Amino acid sequence: MFLGRKYLYMIHDFDSVNHKMLVVDNLAKAKFLNTLGYAAFHAVNDFVDAIRVAQTVKKFNFFFCETDIKDIPKKEVVKKLKLVLPPTMVIESKNGYHIYYAMMEDIY
Repeated sequence: MFLGRKYLYMIHDFDSVNHKMLVVDNLAKAKFLNTLGYAAFHAVNDFVDAIRVAQTVKKFNFFFCETDIKDIPKKEVVKKLKLVLPPTMVIESKNGYHIYYAMMEDIY
């Protein structure tokens, strides 16, 4: 389990056209892939299995958006977002920010 998730997804960005995504279910393999340059991420919503498509969504936990606006300081991005809809969480990524909005009620 990874942060309460069954699967962890690994992607290597050496090929910007054909990203090869791997699905792992144990920490040792994830750590090894990380040493090879793979980045790890988890799905913010629940799926019935490792395949992340609309047909396998089990439950929505978050709405999520990604921005690639590294030129604007993080505090300024958060400040602007709070004017519209305050995010639950903002995480800095390689090229910008991931903005999360937690669901107030379960959506299945």
